[in-house]
Amino acid sequence: MPSVIKVRDKAGRSRLLSVNEALAEASRALAAGQHTSALLILEKAVRAAPLNPHARHLLGTSQAGTGNLKEAVYNFNKAVEADPQNAGYRVSLALALLRNNPADAVPHLFAAIDLGSTNSDVFTNLTLILLTQRRDQDVLKVSELGLAACSQHFALLGNRGVALRHLGRYEESLECCRRQLELQAKDARVWSNMGCILTELGRLDEAEEAHAQACRLDPQNASAHFNLAFTLLMNGKFHEGLSEYEWRWNTAGLKSELRNFNQPIWDGSPLAGRKILVHAEQGAGDTIQFTRYLPLVEALGSRITFEVAPSLVRLMTFLPGQHGVIAAGSPPGDFAVHCPLLSLPLKFGTELNSIPPPVPFVIPEEMSEPWARRLSAGKPKVALVWAGSPTQRDDRTRSCPLRCLRPLMSLNSADFFSLQVGERAQDLKIERLSDRVRDLSPFLTDFAETAAALSCVDLVISVDTSVAHLAGALGRPVWLLTSLTPDWRWLRDRSDSPWYPSMRLFRQKTHGDWEAVIDEVLGALRNWLRSVHPTAASQAPNATQARAKLAADFIPCGATVLDLSRGEVALEAFLPYGTKYQSDLPCNTEVSHLVALGVMEYIHDWQAFLKQLCSLQRPIVFSYHPTDFAPTRDQGFVNHLSLADLCAEVYSAGFLVQSSTRFEDQLIMRIQPGQRLARKNLRVLVISNDSLGCQLLHSVLPPTAEVQHARLQTDSLPSADFDLLIVGAGDSLSESLVTDDLLALVRRAPLAVGIFGTEQRQHINQARLSQLLDSMKVWFARSEEDLLLFGKRRANAIHLGDWRIGAFPFTRWTRDETLQAEEELAVRQIQQYRNVISPWIQPFLCALTSAERVAYIEQSTPSGEFRSLLLDIFGRTWPESHLFEFRRECVADYRGKVRRITASMPQLFAELLRKPA
Repeated sequence: MPSVIKVRDKAGRSRLLSVNEALAEASRALAAGQHTSALLILEKAVRAAPLNPHARHLLGTSQAGTGNLKEAVYNFNKAVEADPQNAGYRVSLALALLRNNPADAVPHLFAAIDLGSTNSDVFTNLTLILLTQRRDQDVLKVSELGLAACSQHFALLGNRGVALRHLGRYEESLECCRRQLELQAKDARVWSNMGCILTELGRLDEAEEAHAQACRLDPQNASAHFNLAFTLLMNGKFHEGLSEYEWRWNTAGLKSELRNFNQPIWDGSPLAGRKILVHAEQGAGDTIQFTRYLPLVEALGSRITFEVAPSLVRLMTFLPGQHGVIAAGSPPGDFAVHCPLLSLPLKFGTELNSIPPPVPFVIPEEMSEPWARRLSAGKPKVALVWAGSPTQRDDRTRSCPLRCLRPLMSLNSADFFSLQVGERAQDLKIERLSDRVRDLSPFLTDFAETAAALSCVDLVISVDTSVAHLAGALGRPVWLLTSLTPDWRWLRDRSDSPWYPSMRLFRQKTHGDWEAVIDEVLGALRNWLRSVHPTAASQAPNATQARAKLAADFIPCGATVLDLSRGEVALEAFLPYGTKYQSDLPCNTEVSHLVALGVMEYIHDWQAFLKQLCSLQRPIVFSYHPTDFAPTRDQGFVNHLSLADLCAEVYSAGFLVQSSTRFEDQLIMRIQPGQRLARKNLRVLVISNDSLGCQLLHSVLPPTAEVQHARLQTDSLPSADFDLLIVGAGDSLSESLVTDDLLALVRRAPLAVGIFGTEQRQHINQARLSQLLDSMKVWFARSEEDLLLFGKRRANAIHLGDWRIGAFPFTRWTRDETLQAEEELAVRQIQQYRNVISPWIQPFLCALTSAERVAYIEQSTPSGEFRSLLLDIFGRTWPESHLFEFRRECVADYRGKVRRITASMPQLFAELLRKPA
């Protein structure tokens, strides 16, 4: 074998080089990026010295640089075989394997670390592969070594943070994000990851800000917007959240599912006479939840084709309405526009307080009857679901091990049935619970059968699955078990759901703690079973039982009761649905009510005991034997109070008596901490000509307000004393109403508020109106034009809108006729007509909630009110007496804005009245 090799220079001249000289020249070429030139030299060098590991390594490097990975891996392997202790050779082999066979690179990356490699790519790539294999503990070990070798390495910190998050070590994961931001403060991905971790920790306000920062730094980052949407929606901010939710179609997970049709996506424009294809997306639970929007689409005059998963087709035929249902993949037929199902809440301007009710499925008798026979039993029937789809991204946290539900099955007063399907249905056999829980999965062939089964059970206890949605849509009592950070639709810090009135939520307090959740469910289930299937109470005397039953009538559903009563009084057996019972001290922070039956008569220091109870700031239900109920009776009591003395002592301790009733020679009383209402009620003077505005006003004033009304046209305005003056209540002020007398009254008022617009503005004395507004604490302007003309730079001016719109419900006309409206027509009369023409604002407002076309007629002198209203709602005007079609979505959006401001008015009035004028 030759010890020298022949190479040619750029001029074509031949040279003889030793192997070492050839390797040195090839190294220089590689360093200069000349992989092809190096390759020619190295192929000859390897033929000359096939066992030289350095030659093999350099040849592999040149082959990798020219794209020949297969040969590069071969030569890197030869280099490692020749010198297995060389960390650099291991690194090169591993990095080459990463491109096609990442798992094969793992042992070589580990070996490189063991051999002392400080190459950051080794640690970064190894942790990345280990994350995909969910070897989170190994990621922590490798990242710890890597950070020690490479100091503050950005990508390595990120991979470590992901592993910590997988392991539920959220605070440590958050710290990794903070360290990354010290290195790159403007990296949107880190802010987005931080937002996700903060969400897991339940710190939703901070999570929202982190996601918002990610969107600011990278406005086109779809994942950041999608994560922001979830946080906004969980915080109940539907207006912003639903808009951000539309970014879902640009995320990696859903981008491929976006439907492409020749027809456009519905933009919210009128649908009358046009056919729309509404296509379901994501999971079955999403489809069931958002079917409530189909009637709203139909109400716009459209014909619907509803495309759903095949397992949902039969169920969707049970929905009321005139829409066709097809299975996904079937030809959709003709349609004009299409819309993803979960985009409908945005189209209809859904807010937290305007969620449509679920549309009930009508189960045919021929389906429900077999299930009624199959599930017939004398005991209450409780259905269980403990796991969702394993492919769902959060299934690891939302599904519950069946073993955690074992305590529920200790209650022999109920029969339990499993509606669990899929692989997890086998958990019954694994946990040996088949004798206690009847498995119904063989009969649940589609969601229609599941619905029929649900219609025959008394209670459903489920984790976050499509079955829970279906039970809620059917109006069945359903208890939802949620993780600490559930899906956005279950919101935060509440035990009810605005989506399903029959649903109650049981939430984790700490990550993964299903045992505490089941403990809470167990107590609730005991109470529920007593309410639906009462058992014999304790063996206490009949009179004691009767007293306990009467005391339970003072306790609300959902309360947590601490019972301080003497002996066995059987209170727990009579408490209402959803109540939790505690008889052991100390009182925990969740206790909401205290009960003391047969106790108060035996307390020596009566006053101190009452004051101590008052310090707990909770309502108390107690019994007492007043001396004037049975003066001759002596049962060994240590204190003896008459009814009057009892009430005086209760008040002296800081309580108010809320309610009481007599039971034989005892009194049962509910008291609560508080202060006696002031004898002097708030006096309010309202100057207005608008009856509807005055009615709405009462809903925002304090409940103790004494209201006096006067008309704006009155020559002599009232002179009586008052605490608050309200001008307008919805009226429009004209030149004749902005008088010196009105100005004097407003200036005399301790506190003045205006709720009005303006009309015939060109004639109004602007100086006098300005003085009037200066004298008011707040002016609620009726239109944007009012605000622009008279409210510029006024800190006390708020654009309220015409709040009378909130008095009219949304409905749909029933008479295909035209109404010439009069001012005093009833709402139900106006809302019958397809077309409405009105010279009055209030009937016109009413028509906007029901009619298809409207028109206005100005008085002899145009007021400008109609112009202002149309601009506020639709952003444009129409000619007088011209019937025009309009978008109901615009009306709904306008009403939502007005309602949001109106909802803040009670608090604003309360704050104003607390402050010195």
